[in-house]
Amino acid sequence: MSRLFFALLPDDNTRQALQQISTALPLSSRQTLAFIGPVEDELVPKIIDITMPVRMPTISLVFDQLEYWRKAKVLCLTCSQPELAAANLVTHLSTLLAALNIKLDTRPYCPHLTLARHIREQPTAVFKPIIWDANQFALMESISSPAGVVYQPLQFWQLVQPLPNQAE
Repeated sequence: MSRLFFALLPDDNTRQALQQISTALPLSSRQTLAFIGPVEDELVPKIIDITMPVRMPTISLVFDQLEYWRKAKVLCLTCSQPELAAANLVTHLSTLLAALNIKLDTRPYCPHLTLARHIREQPTAVFKPIIWDANQFALMESISSPAGVVYQPLQFWQLVQPLPNQAE
């Protein structure tokens, strides 16, 4: 069984901005778009094949809010104004995966970066908003190992710049 998800991967500038928020917190190295979960290994090539034709525009996310999710005990960065392009990509991936009888989470997409887990209250922090300009996404496999979880990219897709007349 493979445990899969689609994710945006940060560029160097985004990684540096995340590092500046706090070097003491374990920062996420990806922005999950769609969590697929455990699937039989023979389904992995079918997931890649059905999503290969995906052509979506680049995505710019502005992480400008610090949120504490009390129930999950998670500290996250979120976007006060989520970009429609990210939600459109999630919807498109969900539609394609439904053809393989893979059902994804039906809750509205909420871009977030997990900063810390298992915390009891929200700390205060001052930070500059992080602008994440994503030009690719990946199908990732989550692999448990004695040293912890390892995230292995299986396939990359490029997001394309919109043509000038499509920018609006």
